[in-house]
Amino acid sequence: MKKAFTMILLIIASFAVIVGVRSFRDCHAYSIKYNDKWIIGKTEQQIEQRYGRLERSEYGTPGYDLPSGDFYIIEFNSEGYAVRVYKGIR
Repeated sequence: MKKAFTMILLIIASFAVIVGVRSFRDCHAYSIKYNDKWIIGKTEQQIEQRYGRLERSEYGTPGYDLPSGDFYIIEFNSEGYAVRVYKGIR
């Protein structure tokens, strides 16, 4: 009985870890540091409050430098809200 209970707990714990890792990866698709799902719908000020001052690419695109050498680009709509994030060239 104790072995069965231990196995059930182990299976539940493993499932929880898998779900947690998957959820984290979904929210941080382009960078571990930036939560894509949180950024969408936020203003530039809200994003800067959480992650620091936005940088600009040589094309004037707002975003952040990534350790890989890529640029984490944040697109804003005409109302000033983030509508899309993706990885691009600085």
